[in-house]
Amino acid sequence: AAPGFTGETPGPKKAASEWTVADVVRHLEGISLGHLADKFVDNGVDGAFLLELEEGDLITELGCTKLQARKIKSRLLGDASAPSHA
Repeated sequence: AAPGFTGETPGPKKAASEWTVADVVRHLEGISLGHLADKFVDNGVDGAFLLELEEGDLITELGCTKLQARKIKSRLLGDASAPSHA
């Protein structure tokens, strides 16, 4: 991760539904799952699309393990609903 990178929600408190594919990649990197980013980029997964995906989709379509899928969804929902993690 880049120096000073906090792992917080991408962008200036942007709603997850407004995330670009690059924002999703930053989210993955922020939760130590950056190695999965290529699959998300290849499939054009932006924030709105990620919110629609179920854990099962992350596993079968994007190659995540069950635990990775759970982490992506739980952190996404946490970031999407909370203005900060202060």
